[in-house]
Amino acid sequence: MERSLKAGRDTLTRWLIFAVLLLLPGCGGKNQRPQISSTPVATPIVVGTTPVPSGTPTPKNMVDSTAQRELTMKQVAEAIGKARNRFPGNTGIYFIDVESNMSLDYDGDRQFESASLMKMVVIAELYRRIQMGKLELEQPLVLKQHQIVGGSGDLKGQEPGVAFPLRVLAEKMITQSDNTATQMLTDLLTKEALNKSTKNLGLTGTTINRDIYDFAAIDRGQDNYTTAKDMALLMKQLATEELAGSSDIHAILERQQRNDMIGADFPKDVRVAHKTGELTGILHDVGVVYAGKGPYVLAMLSDGVTNKAEAIDTFAQLSKEILTLYQSHSPSPTPSEE
Repeated sequence: MERSLKAGRDTLTRWLIFAVLLLLPGCGGKNQRPQISSTPVATPIVVGTTPVPSGTPTPKNMVDSTAQRELTMKQVAEAIGKARNRFPGNTGIYFIDVESNMSLDYDGDRQFESASLMKMVVIAELYRRIQMGKLELEQPLVLKQHQIVGGSGDLKGQEPGVAFPLRVLAEKMITQSDNTATQMLTDLLTKEALNKSTKNLGLTGTTINRDIYDFAAIDRGQDNYTTAKDMALLMKQLATEELAGSSDIHAILERQQRNDMIGADFPKDVRVAHKTGELTGILHDVGVVYAGKGPYVLAMLSDGVTNKAEAIDTFAQLSKEILTLYQSHSPSPTPSEE
């Protein structure tokens, strides 16, 4: 009887042990499925890092990176606001952090007379034609009498009948802001095609209605216009190599000879690709800057300028202040209080 009870207890013990083992992870007869949360975990994606699969905890460094970027944008916004308050005229400013695509808009859709910024549309269309095989960089273009106009550049001193490669004309149009080179290229491409190009590029506030040095057209109500947002978007397309001939255009813009606003007092190792524009009472500068925290686009347009020297200085200070913010390490953001 005692032996029978002992055998029964042993059998019961073995069954209990077997049941416990079945309940332990990894000891069942089939692979256990992982539990899947019905609520996805929001994972910030930072350019330059490997995205973390949804459903896993967000690494702290990625959260910090996003927070740091937002803090930097807030500091840039403060700098722009102060600059606009002291600027001697009207401004339209648009800023883009290229990597995050965050942007700041201060009257970015306000139209301004484009001055030499229209040359950005010309060079974009020129390289589009070259990429399509309709034109060639070394193709010569003959200077005509009516194309010799005043203002910036040295081609106005040339005689009619002299031929220049398209490559040379594009270089002079941007680096010297040469108006004669601009007129030659405008005649080649046509204003109608340039306006079609602005639409294809998504530049909704940009129009080309007169030749670069035809000021009489202004009295007839015909002028060239653009916006800070349009120019910023065009520069972003350049920085992200979405434009035809981006590499060549970028290199030309980096050789810009006027650097008293964007680029003023910059360290020599900071890459800047930009284009200026100026008429009486009008001052513009738009470009992409490659800083320690990543590339950014700054478009500064203005009119009604009452003090040119002060306006240039204000734009230069703003540009340098933004560069400093993008070169230095931002302090850790203060956690928001719930």
